[in-house]
Amino acid sequence: MTTAAAGRPDRLGDVPLVYLTYDEPWGDAGFADLAAKLPGAIRVHGVTGLDACHKAAAEAAGTDFFVTVDADTTVDAGIGDVPIPPSLLSDNVRLIWPVRHAVTGQPSGNGSVKLWPRALVMAMRTHEAAPPGTVSLDHDIGEVAPGLSRSVDMPAIVGVTDPARTPRHAFRAGFREGAYLDRLATQMTSRFGPDHARTAAVRATLAVWTSVGRHVPNGLWSIHGARLALWLARTDPARDPRGLNDYGGLNALWSDRVLPRFSPGGAICGWTGDTWDAAALDDEVAALGARLTALGVSGLAEITADESRMIAAAAPFPARRTSGSLDAVGWALVRGAGVAQDSTAARMWFEAADAMGDPAAPLNLSRLADDPDEARRLARVAVARGNPWAAAHLDQLDATGRPAAESSAPAPVARAGA
Repeated sequence: MTTAAAGRPDRLGDVPLVYLTYDEPWGDAGFADLAAKLPGAIRVHGVTGLDACHKAAAEAAGTDFFVTVDADTTVDAGIGDVPIPPSLLSDNVRLIWPVRHAVTGQPSGNGSVKLWPRALVMAMRTHEAAPPGTVSLDHDIGEVAPGLSRSVDMPAIVGVTDPARTPRHAFRAGFREGAYLDRLATQMTSRFGPDHARTAAVRATLAVWTSVGRHVPNGLWSIHGARLALWLARTDPARDPRGLNDYGGLNALWSDRVLPRFSPGGAICGWTGDTWDAAALDDEVAALGARLTALGVSGLAEITADESRMIAAAAPFPARRTSGSLDAVGWALVRGAGVAQDSTAARMWFEAADAMGDPAAPLNLSRLADDPDEARRLARVAVARGNPWAAAHLDQLDATGRPAAESSAPAPVARAGA
């Protein structure tokens, strides 16, 4: 088994790539495509449970670091040459390279290419393995080792994910994402407020999932799934949200309750042979939208296939990465929280966050500045952006030429999502 100290990987091709499949009829073809692009790729198939299948991937890889590629995803030809930032190679950090979603056009975390530390995967207890009574709809990386473990989005888009190749998979993807984003929006509203940029980004993404897709085969099934998830969340509050992790239960929902409402019909899936009435599905999606709007759900839109195609092509939606998440990674590098201390790498992350208008990033750059005049300039930028600690920092610089002590001007380390 390789170690972080010996044989540290420099690029994704230096570690095993594990292809995760469950019940996707295109799985064989997808794995053949991946193996052609990166010989030596490994496949893990049919493992029930998202926590269990990632642990199975760790065991199959047999190394301290490995990469997962979901069955829905087709990676770019140069995936093996994608560099791994050495400052973030740690047993506490998962790195995510987003992919473009074939239905919505957005940069997507679902289906993303992920670099995992084995230690983190084996320590996490998420999804079906979460403690009793705990709702775990994601990998909850930050809960594995609070203050140390984190998930970091990388800037490059490295492929395309398309879960809408059959009606069932499109419905399942939309249902899971609709329910997850709805719950996340509620959490963000409670934590940051309804008008915060992070809350708005989640709600905008949810609006896309519930509105965009008519331009692609099975895209309407994805919209239907997302809207149905919102409807059930509001009309069946006793429904256990952990069912989103139960693919068997979701498949039963599809075959027992969803498809029979629209089948038989003239539309047919080439993969599965399922048939449905496309006009009836369109009517039901519109009716769900009207009922949700009447309940106060905003952001739903009935758009044509041509409009949907233009929106997905432009992808004018919030990026997955927020300026705050970039700043938080920089602060972790300053403090050595879960990663090795590296002020040079920290400066790079702060500068990226600063370019996005983050209010904390210029303050953190001011703390790292060697030139007093540059430190003052950056502190004034932070003051102008409304950072609550920047004024005291600037006063200290003006009085002594030295930055204020960390205890009197703490950085916003409580930010989540880094």
